[in-house]
Amino acid sequence: MWLTGFDVPSLATLYIDKPLQGHTLMQAIARANRVYEGKNNGLLIDYNGILTSLRAALARYSRAEVGSTDESITPYNDLNQLQEDYAIALQTCIDHIANLGFDLQELLETEGFDKIAALPSAVNAVSTNDESRARFEVLAREVFKKKQALITEPKLTAPYQGRYNAIEQIYKHLHEQHKISLDINAVLRSLQGVVSEFINVDTSHLPGAESGKTYDISNIDFELLKAEFANSPTKNTSVQILKEAVERQLQRMVQRNPSRIDYYTRYQQVIQNYNRETDRVAIEQTFEELLQLVKDLLEEDTRAVREGLSEEYLAVFDLLCSSKDNLDTRIRNRVKQVAQSLIEAVKSQLQQLENWRDKESTRATIKSFIYDYLYSEDTGLPVDAYDDSDVDNLSNIVFLHIYQQYKSANKHPYAA
Repeated sequence: MWLTGFDVPSLATLYIDKPLQGHTLMQAIARANRVYEGKNNGLLIDYNGILTSLRAALARYSRAEVGSTDESITPYNDLNQLQEDYAIALQTCIDHIANLGFDLQELLETEGFDKIAALPSAVNAVSTNDESRARFEVLAREVFKKKQALITEPKLTAPYQGRYNAIEQIYKHLHEQHKISLDINAVLRSLQGVVSEFINVDTSHLPGAESGKTYDISNIDFELLKAEFANSPTKNTSVQILKEAVERQLQRMVQRNPSRIDYYTRYQQVIQNYNRETDRVAIEQTFEELLQLVKDLLEEDTRAVREGLSEEYLAVFDLLCSSKDNLDTRIRNRVKQVAQSLIEAVKSQLQQLENWRDKESTRATIKSFIYDYLYSEDTGLPVDAYDDSDVDNLSNIVFLHIYQQYKSANKHPYAA
C-alpha cells in the first residue's frame, strides 16, 4: 500500500529498507511529506543508500529540467529557516519561564549540586498553576519537535544545546512527579518531613499501591504538614503533587461509586480557586483545603468496612439510600441485604447473556429483572420505607449503574 497511492498525512517517519527508483520512490516518500496538524517535518530513515536514486527521481519528477542529475538538489526545506524556527521556539519557552519568575541562566551557569539545587526552583515556577504548567509543556514539546527537524544537522543545533538541555531537564523533572506513587497514603508519607524540600521520591522505596499493601497513616501529622508547607520554598510543586494524588484517588473512588461525585465537585472548586489566585495566601489555603479533602476521602474510602460491605455492595447500597434520610438501623440493614443479594443475582443473569449491553432486548431483560427484584416482597426494598414510585426511580438508577460498571459478569471495576 505504501507504493500504490495509500495516503497517511500523519506519518512523520518512514523507514526505507528496499531499493526504490523513479515514480515508485517518489510515491513512497510522499507518505511522509504531507502537511498535518502538529507535524513539524517528515523524516526518512534510509537503510539502503537510496540518496542517489532520490536525487535522480527529484530531478525527473520535480520542477528541475527533465533528465537533470544535478547533485545540488536538496530533498528538504531551507535549513536556515528550520534553524530560525528552532531558535524562536527556544526563546518563546525561555521567556515563558522568565515571566514565571525563573531565569534559565541559573541552570546554564551552575554545575553539580548547584544545578541540582536550582532545578526545583525552575519546576516550582513552572508549576505556578495548571495553565502555566500546561503552557510550558506545550512550548517545551515544540522545542523538542523543532530540534527533531534538524536531527541530521547537529552543527545547526550545537549553539543552542545548553538552553535545550536546561528546558529538557525541567520538562523531565516535572514529569518525574507522575512516576511518584499517586496513592494518597504514599504521597502523604513522602510529604511529611520533607515538604520543605523539593520532592523527588524514588518510587521503588515508597509504600502504597504498587506493593499492594495497605499502610496505616494515622501517624501522619496534618498540622505539622501545614506548618512545614508554610515555610516551603517549593509550594507550587507540593500542591501539584498532592493535587494529582487527590485527583487519581477521586477518579478511582467515583468510578466505583458514583454517589461520591460530590467529593469531585468539591475538588474542582478548590482547583478553580487555586488557578484564579496564585499569591502566597491562596496557595497555602489550597494546600490546606486539599489536606482536609484528603482526610475526608480517607474516611470515605474506609466506609465500606464500617458498613460491613464490600466496595461493590456499598455502591448499590448508597444508590438505594440516596433518596432517603435518617433510615433506622433495621431498614438500613435490610437495604444492605437487598444491595448485596441484588448484585449477585444480576451477575448471575449476566453470566447467561453475551454482550448484554449491545442489544436492546438484553438491556430490557436486565432492567426488568432489577425492577422485579426491588419490587418483590421477598427480595425487594422494605415497603414501610419505599413506595412504588421509589422502586420505579431506583430501579432505573441501579440499571444505569450496572450498565456503566458491568460490561459482563466478570468485567467491572470490582473484579479480581
